[in-house]
Amino acid sequence: FMALASTLTTAEGDTHGMAGVLPADVRMHDRYRALDHVELRAKRDGPTARSGETRRGHEFHYSAADVDDDARFAFDVERGTGIDGDHDGLIEHRTLGTYCHVHPESGAFDAFLDGL
Repeated sequence: FMALASTLTTAEGDTHGMAGVLPADVRMHDRYRALDHVELRAKRDGPTARSGETRRGHEFHYSAADVDDDARFAFDVERGTGIDGDHDGLIEHRTLGTYCHVHPESGAFDAFLDGL
């Protein structure tokens, strides 16, 4: 997610250009911003889940992201923090970036391979 964002700003305030694939600016913090088990529900069909399917995993990150107004979220957060407390996963075309590290048994990998 962070590598695919537009920019990454360090905790010291230095901003670096990233891949620019996902419409988000990420800022690092000195303390973690999220640490939890996660359950996500897909808002739409995407590379790792069909609309309404759930995916489970965990999140542990020291960053927060500001997303563009027209950003498309892939998931509603049922448990966890995600990107904005209610949503996780930005999707652009067939590219998906999330804070959630999905569990192999969640079905995400199978869905991704089946979609190829």
